[in-house]
Amino acid sequence: MVRERGESSNVEKKHRKWINRDREAAHELLVRDYFVVDSLYDLSKFEERFRISRNLFLRIARDLACNYEFFQLRWDARVKCGFTTIQKCTVAFRQLAYDIAADASDEYLKMSERIGREYTYLFCEYVIKLYRDIYLRHLTKSDVEQLYAAHQAKHGFPWMLGSIDCDGIYPEYATFFKSYTFSANDKQKMFKLAQESAMKDVEQVFGVLKQKWHIIKHPARTWDREKLRTMLTACVILHNTIIEEKDRAICSYTTNDILNPPALIPVSSAAYFSRVLEIQNRETQHNLRHDLTEYIRERQFQGQNDSEDEDDDDGDGEEDDGGER
Repeated sequence: MVRERGESSNVEKKHRKWINRDREAAHELLVRDYFVVDSLYDLSKFEERFRISRNLFLRIARDLACNYEFFQLRWDARVKCGFTTIQKCTVAFRQLAYDIAADASDEYLKMSERIGREYTYLFCEYVIKLYRDIYLRHLTKSDVEQLYAAHQAKHGFPWMLGSIDCDGIYPEYATFFKSYTFSANDKQKMFKLAQESAMKDVEQVFGVLKQKWHIIKHPARTWDREKLRTMLTACVILHNTIIEEKDRAICSYTTNDILNPPALIPVSSAAYFSRVLEIQNRETQHNLRHDLTEYIRERQFQGQNDSEDEDDDDGDGEEDDGGER
């Protein structure tokens, strides 16, 4: 029934029921399960469920507590103890890792849906502020040189920062090396095979992120676009911290990177437009692809010769051993 304007409603207002959640007991249970020496779940279970090691978790929690008051233990106006640092970080990692509903942490962490969602977003926001300059920094000269060496050792291409599927949709720029649409000879076929083996690095990295952080993998209807961008950025930073901890990072961060930042070319300057023209030069792109094709062919040919020489050396050694007998 539609009420007339000014007519009072007889419907009683619903008041939210206050739930006395035992936060202290939840904290003690969490500590016994994961954070003491003889915890119920071992370190492998911790890494499986939190997506990072316990040492890295504690390092991030400690950094957040030291730099942001929000992640410190506080008391409310009723002198009731708030959530601890590890409780706030745990709900964030659980939502990022499993993409669980915000109220799924209520039973274990004694944390309401609204609080759980708020802590998750603020965790991502502060992780970005705290680690962005290290784990999402601009490439330095040292970074570029290390990436060149790593990709050449893995894929055989010199001066390559990364590889994506450059066919079809990308322009013929000097920075993009498209494969041959039709391979006219063995050299081009060899180049195409080598490039295909190095393709889609970006897509594979995003696949790794989705497998580790399910909030990227599944639809997130409760988050707006800006918050989703924040959480995705935080997941990338967390991924880089994990890679560094496991000694799998290609580029290492040093304090010299702060003292010697990369030189940036001002937009709209003469040097900027000159660089743009160099990149968009189609002739340069074709010449570089031709030179790379020759390089890949010679490298493959040299590798075959080295293998044959090693086989000959092994054969000579066996004959000598037979003569001694």
